[in-house]
Amino acid sequence: QNTGSTQEPNFASVTGILITTEGDDHHEESEENPFIQSPYAILGWTLIYGLLVVVALVGNLGVCWIVLRNKRMQTVTNFFLASTAFADSNVIAFNTVFNFTYALNNDWYFGKGFCHFINLLPIAAVLSSILSITVISLDRFMVIMYPLRKRTSKKTAKATIAGIWIFSLLVAFPQCFFATVSTEPNDSRTTCRIKWPDGNSGRMRLGYQISIMVISYFLPLIILAVSYVAMGLRLCGSNQQVGHQNETQLRRIANNKKAVRMMMVVVVVFAICWCPYHLFFLADYIISDSYHWKQIQQVYLAVFWVAMSSSMYNPFIYCWNNSSFKKSFCELLKCNGPRSHRTRAFRPGKRN
Repeated sequence: QNTGSTQEPNFASVTGILITTEGDDHHEESEENPFIQSPYAILGWTLIYGLLVVVALVGNLGVCWIVLRNKRMQTVTNFFLASTAFADSNVIAFNTVFNFTYALNNDWYFGKGFCHFINLLPIAAVLSSILSITVISLDRFMVIMYPLRKRTSKKTAKATIAGIWIFSLLVAFPQCFFATVSTEPNDSRTTCRIKWPDGNSGRMRLGYQISIMVISYFLPLIILAVSYVAMGLRLCGSNQQVGHQNETQLRRIANNKKAVRMMMVVVVVFAICWCPYHLFFLADYIISDSYHWKQIQQVYLAVFWVAMSSSMYNPFIYCWNNSSFKKSFCELLKCNGPRSHRTRAFRPGKRN
């Protein structure tokens, strides 16, 4: 049985594990498409994914707008947060929407060109998001551990963001290059899959998956864990020297603690959300025929939703830990309505 997971939404090449359904009992039940779900299942998943898309897009595009519109918010850290939000917006707009549509019935409706695109930009966006978070932690590490060193400039931050996106696109390119659209001979389905030169069971696919998991998950988490533990120890040690510090130093320590706490929450959420996703694709190598399970399509949709939901939580975390983001979001969501009302109420009094 084909896996219902369909197009690879991130790095593990889900399309690469699609196999022919010839000789499978489930395929005999429906020769047209063995992955068609009931209307109730489609409605339920559509509502769940629809809520994710709306909340994530509003939140992340709001972060981008706040940083670009407000010069006071254009700090080095916020530039990287805006890059993360922009990447998450791409993940939601392209990866989540189109791969969810594909995963419902395992039928690709969007053509060959978009098959290449969906295996490039959204995948690069996922990698860019976590790399931006990693760079933020390294920048905070330098500020806290070496406070007398020169701070990262805005120009350097912009150049770093550009480098992150270029690197991410290069990493995603092999999957884009080997992406192809084909028609299944047994049930006339159109699939968007990764056709590796040495086959789905070859070393190239396995090596690429392992490399991507290391670059996009395990290595960043190790760097983040080490840096935040070191920063936490340094900040805790600062509390023991309160009597020797002035008010400005204490305020700076408090701000650093808030920034570190906020990014630690972001990292923990990322690790929890993406862990089941990576385990899902390793299961094929650990457990034989794990993708042949009857309910694998539902499992994939659930695992994919959890992974994509990591893009939804960050704006809430920023508002929870950062009063400037919270105030800016409140102003953005109110659309200046109360301000316009106060202006109209004031003018008659002025004329009187």
